[in-house]
Amino acid sequence: MRSYNCGFAFAGVSSVEKVAACDKILVKMAKHEALRLIAEERARHLADIAPVIQSEVQKICASAPFRTSHRSRVFLEYVVKKALAGRFDDLKERVIGSSLFGRPAGYDTGADSMVRVVANETRKRLQAYYAQPQNDGCVRIELPAGSYLPSVHHRPPALDDQHGKVGPRVAEQPPPAQPFLGKLIGPRTWMAGMLLLAGLCVFLFVQNRSLQRQVGNRTPTNSARVTEPWSTLFTGNRGLQILLADTSVGGIQTLLQSQLPFADYVNRRYIPDENRIAPQLDRFLHFLLDNQYTSVAYATTAVRIAQLAQSCSVPVSVSYARDMSLRTFKSGASFVVLGTTRANPWAQLFEPQLNFSVEFTNERGEHEPIMRNRVPRHGEPSAYVPGPGPSATIQESYGHLAFLPSFYKGGHMLLVTGTGSPATEAAGEFVTNMDRLRDALIKLGVDPSGEPQSFEILLRVRDTSGTPIQSEVISGRLHPASERDPNRVSLSPSSP
Repeated sequence: MRSYNCGFAFAGVSSVEKVAACDKILVKMAKHEALRLIAEERARHLADIAPVIQSEVQKICASAPFRTSHRSRVFLEYVVKKALAGRFDDLKERVIGSSLFGRPAGYDTGADSMVRVVANETRKRLQAYYAQPQNDGCVRIELPAGSYLPSVHHRPPALDDQHGKVGPRVAEQPPPAQPFLGKLIGPRTWMAGMLLLAGLCVFLFVQNRSLQRQVGNRTPTNSARVTEPWSTLFTGNRGLQILLADTSVGGIQTLLQSQLPFADYVNRRYIPDENRIAPQLDRFLHFLLDNQYTSVAYATTAVRIAQLAQSCSVPVSVSYARDMSLRTFKSGASFVVLGTTRANPWAQLFEPQLNFSVEFTNERGEHEPIMRNRVPRHGEPSAYVPGPGPSATIQESYGHLAFLPSFYKGGHMLLVTGTGSPATEAAGEFVTNMDRLRDALIKLGVDPSGEPQSFEILLRVRDTSGTPIQSEVISGRLHPASERDPNRVSLSPSSP
């Protein structure tokens, strides 16, 4: 069977001045860019089978699974038509919402999930259609998860079929066995990761250089619009440092189902018991280490914080976790630490002070992330476990924010994390939304315009297709005054 994938349109960063769009662009890069390159190469082959594809669309729309859903029919007809015409720009969520469902141009897709909901409905109806044996013809149209790209599989009919006879079909030969790394990570995933890394590095380099060139008052000039903890983080003349997670090391721990001690991380011992690891796996782990990866959720959060700091004329420095050292903290600067203790081991230094923390082994011994609640209050569970949401298309996860004093007097730390990428992204959105943050702090007992106070906020996040659509505060902690003394923080004995 030959496969033809219809394509995405490229989205890129045109200039530093378009920082406001960069967070969305980075998300799209990870999901779309690799498929776009493949699709543009293969799209030219669709012309000779376009009539067959269009005929299959009409059969699908007239079938029982689609007969009762007008919006699934028009959605399927739209995405196939645009793909066949090579109109990949029209296969973006916002364009589909405006063209098919009457949404205004430029509407907020994060707040309005209509297109994602209809895409999920269409995907399920396609699965139901092809579950019927009589519909297993020479063309099969699918809608991959998290995509508005129809994937068309075409199998030329057998010779007997062409003469009106139904004969046995020759069994398809199984694909050749892939080497170990091909099974571990497919070629599309490799391409997407490399493209995301390149785009992210270019953007962060340009953004970092641009912000560091800013000269002037290092105290927020627009402080009236920010609240705690930002009014504290933006104070002083040393700027703000954003510490991106090291997802390469986090991925190694996920593969090995292990937890890397902080002392091993700072001493660059990233792979435990390396002599006992199979050579093929060892080569892949070293490939991860040779490339500095971070996730889209952490990158978009860094962009949001950089935008907020820039609006207050505060210089921002973006650093990679592996490039940090304890000496950096002695500067007295304030830090935003992005990531769990697995993806950003620097967070391990603050974990003893936290009530909520992400752990990677649940109650049944499975290696899945959960949010641990160390001292549950009345009615609270001891662990918050991600899982299905209120409907089949929605998932629930948990985001976490913590504001603490740094190791050295004068500095502060903001930790931003979650049990998954959607939860981390939602936590980043929440902490940069001044109205929502101020309301949550007041309910927690923090004066948004008063002295800095250590606190934690726990969010329940709902997402569809990996995109957060809703978050709400479900718990929080206000640390006692004694825990807010910057001099009380000390390093563990195992730390160098």
